[in-house]
Amino acid sequence: MISMISASTATPQSRIGTTELVASMMHKLSPELINTICTLGVENRYSAMDNYTDFLTGAPMNAISSTTEMGVSATRKCIEEWGGDPTQIGLLIAATNTPDQMLPCLASEVMARTHGLLPRSLSTVSMQSQGCSVMLKSVEVAQWYLAANPGKMAVVLMSEAHTPFVAPLLRNEYYGFREIARMRKSGMIDDVEFEQQRIEM
Repeated sequence: MISMISASTATPQSRIGTTELVASMMHKLSPELINTICTLGVENRYSAMDNYTDFLTGAPMNAISSTTEMGVSATRKCIEEWGGDPTQIGLLIAATNTPDQMLPCLASEVMARTHGLLPRSLSTVSMQSQGCSVMLKSVEVAQWYLAANPGKMAVVLMSEAHTPFVAPLLRNEYYGFREIARMRKSGMIDDVEFEQQRIEM
């Protein structure tokens, strides 16, 4: 039987309301796209930069957080809130689709930045850029490890910072997917324009 004994999260300090975000770009977004964004049920969004709305309109990025920093913070909180003996932890699985860099990997960075907390004998598995199913894969790896190592514990870390990967909205007009699909069907845009619009959504 495998049990979860502790869980923790970390988010960037920069938070922006959906209404504020939409208002800052309203002149670029179609009414249908605005309606779609506002009806997703997301009231607040967190960003790894403190000038996200300005960045979306062309300002340079001002990053204040990162995938690694949030991963380290969540790992520290999880272990400290658990309050157990960290030497029982035998495996760290660190998964992300938005790594700060390819090498050193997220698992190695977390190990380096939690010196004195995680045991140095810890095994690590880094699962980077494996798509949406990486969380399930990480849990499976943890299950296999725990089944083979009774009495040991594993840390499964998921950390993502998507906003630095978003391109600024430099065009004058942006439409929702259904709108550009209708425009393609009616011949207002060709296949090349459709693909370009779809990629930049």
